[in-house]
Amino acid sequence: MTRKHEKVLRQIADGNPNLEWGKVESLFLHLGARVVEGRGSSVTFVLDGAKFTAHRPHPRRECGRALVRRVRAFLQARGELG
Repeated sequence: MTRKHEKVLRQIADGNPNLEWGKVESLFLHLGARVVEGRGSSVTFVLDGAKFTAHRPHPRRECGRALVRRVRAFLQARGELG
């Protein structure tokens, strides 16, 4: 895993609400997730059969506290986050 992705994982673990959504998408792709585009801003990531669906944040690029918590819970359940 690259330092860039390790930094994003640390930000997720810390619950950083200022985390940019593009970095989260990049992390999911690095972990091998398949992306399924939905309607509007909806996107689903499929990682080892598990699905994570979210709406891309807009107009801001930052995830916000609630989305970061959801990403953290998903990654913890998959064993990607300590």
